[in-house]
Amino acid sequence: MRRDWPFVSLLLLALALFAAFAWSTRHPDWGPLVAAAEWPVVGPAVAAFRARYVGDGGPPAGAVSPVAGAAAPEGADREIVILGAPARGRVWLHPGTPLLEAPRPGAAPVLLMPALANPVVLGESGAWLQVAWRGQRGWVPRASVHRPEHAPQMAEPAPPLPRPAPPPDPQRLARALARLQTPRRTLAAGPYELHTDSGDRALLLLLDRAAAQIEPAYRRYYGLQPMGEARGAVVLFQRRDDFAAYAMGDDRAAADAYASGGVVASWREGRPPGEVRASLLHELVHLLNRRALGPALPLWLEEGTADALGESAFDGEGRLVPGSLGGSRLERTPRWELHGGLAARELWQRAAERRELLPLTELVRVEDAPPGASSRQLLYVQAGFLVRFLLAGEHGDGFRAFLGGIAAGDPATAEALEEHLGVPLADLEGGLAAWVRRRGVGSGEAAAL
Repeated sequence: MRRDWPFVSLLLLALALFAAFAWSTRHPDWGPLVAAAEWPVVGPAVAAFRARYVGDGGPPAGAVSPVAGAAAPEGADREIVILGAPARGRVWLHPGTPLLEAPRPGAAPVLLMPALANPVVLGESGAWLQVAWRGQRGWVPRASVHRPEHAPQMAEPAPPLPRPAPPPDPQRLARALARLQTPRRTLAAGPYELHTDSGDRALLLLLDRAAAQIEPAYRRYYGLQPMGEARGAVVLFQRRDDFAAYAMGDDRAAADAYASGGVVASWREGRPPGEVRASLLHELVHLLNRRALGPALPLWLEEGTADALGESAFDGEGRLVPGSLGGSRLERTPRWELHGGLAARELWQRAAERRELLPLTELVRVEDAPPGASSRQLLYVQAGFLVRFLLAGEHGDGFRAFLGGIAAGDPATAEALEEHLGVPLADLEGGLAAWVRRRGVGSGEAAAL
């Protein structure tokens, strides 16, 4: 028996090493593995290992790997709710109403409705209705809903007039701050307060300079004057898990960043600095949209304006170039990655080849984000390129007039857009496609690349 002990020991050690290797390939962001990447001698090898396996669970938002293939929208993700053609009408839900995974009491909640909303009805089962809201689906009992005819004051939503920025919601901000690790610091990101537990001083300086430029760039690019002064708080988590814990229960928990209640949240861990900056600027544009255009904008306009400006490149002097295409290209043997705007262009081109792009006449009528991260990402990419295209040439004045009309209380409809542009949206399909394939970036391409 003793003679076999060395063999058994080696076998157990081999099995343990194999298990550790398998675990690490599935969890490249495992804490001890991340820490080992900073060690001397073995650190570079560990970092290369992590780079090889980061993304096995799916590419991060805004990144594609041309070698492995970009994530394409699955067939189930292609169901999109179109304005004017809801599946089975609408209902109103009060704040705090839970959307459940299954039509039965005690089922796990998908999310809690954070505000009064009128989601689309997708189906029914006995005393239950299935509804969709911001890309999430869930079940609610009929007794908890209100039909539009039972709330006539809500049946016709008010135009999305501009509103001054409110202070950050104190409860939401307190919840975010409670998730920061110690030590944490309060700094500035342009006119906004920045709360963070990240020690990356270079990145924090980068964010401060970028956030200071976003509002002047917004005024120039969109021809709009946001109401009042900038107000809000930015919370940058070092760890992705802390961001996810803060966002838990919200339908945007899987995103890189999001803004809600005057609080913009994002995370740093393992992301290129330019990607963190772009996600922050994207969310700050949402705050600016509220002050310049108003809330409840069409989905394509809300996300398209945020993408077109937030994903812009910076020139050699560190100045934001509105309408250009920022991003980064990372070579990690044996693959390479695209992030930000460069990834968006690659995703658009691949979707075009597969005939997966929405026609413009449908894109501008999408009312609810489609389920599935890949479908939602593609919709945002399409919206961003449409906004860039409209502002890059002969349609710029018409599009800015459309935005000005919304700010004055005009409807933000597809018909109003076509009237200001002086051309049917269907007639722009070919020009947009050729523009994206040829350049897709405007004057800042050299700076971005």
